[in-house]
Formats: sequence, structure tokens, C-alpha cells
Amino acid sequence: MKTFASMAISVVVALTMLGAPAPASAAPPYPGTIETTTHARASRTHIPVGAAAYAVARVRVGGNAYPQGRMVVIWDGNTGKNYRMVKYKSQDRVVVGPAYLPRGTYDVRVYYFPTQGSVYQRSSDSFTQVVMKRRAYNTLYG
Repeated sequence: MKTFASMAISVVVALTMLGAPAPASAAPPYPGTIETTTHARASRTHIPVGAAAYAVARVRVGGNAYPQGRMVVIWDGNTGKNYRMVKYKSQDRVVVGPAYLPRGTYDVRVYYFPTQGSVYQRSSDSFTQVVMKRRAYNTLYG
């Protein structure tokens, strides 16, 4: 009789758990928002001293929509940070970076920020760009 009662209680508990809602960790970050992905690349991964740095970025979403917002590009190197903030409206966006960057390796990060009240989410991407002596650049790439 005791085993039958304990089995009946466990069946009742199991059946009530079937209708329980999913935990909060299974929900999307913000209900009703659309995930975006940012793809960033350098027009040239190696540039000579004195040449301007360029970044090419695109924000993608599922379907054929083009999100609008702001794009921030940051060149972070051994001499500090340089950044550019531009509007993003459509497909590829070329951002002209700082000229006369000192020699070194720069981590370039691209951030996409949707317009206020938009259904799109933020996203980011990064790549590396190298500034080298003009003479070394010409022997390698010139």
C-alpha cells in the first residue's frame, strides 16, 4: 500500500510538471528582437606608414532586411585608440580610418548599434591590421 501511494504521488507530480513553463534561460535575450551579425574586414591587412586605414563592414539579418543605425570602428594599437562613428543604412559600409598611424599591429573592432526603439540587436566583429615601414611594404607588396 505504501509503494502504491508513493508511486501515485510521483505520477501526479510528473504530470503537473508537463504544463510548467520553460526556465528563463531558454528564452531569447529580449522577446521580439531580431539578431544581427556584423562582418568586418580590412581593405588591406598590411598598410604602409602614412596611408589611411580602411575598414569594410556589413550588418546582416535573416531575410532581406537592411537594419539602420550607427557603426563605431575602433583602431586599438600600441599608441592608443582611434575611432570613427558613421551612420549605417544599407549593405557594405567603407569607413576611412586614421592616416599616419605609427608602425605596429592594430586590433580593429567594429560595433553596430541599432537606432533607438529598433527591433534589431547590437553586434560586433574584429580583425587585425598591420602598419609597416614603407620600404618593407614596397619590398613585400609593391
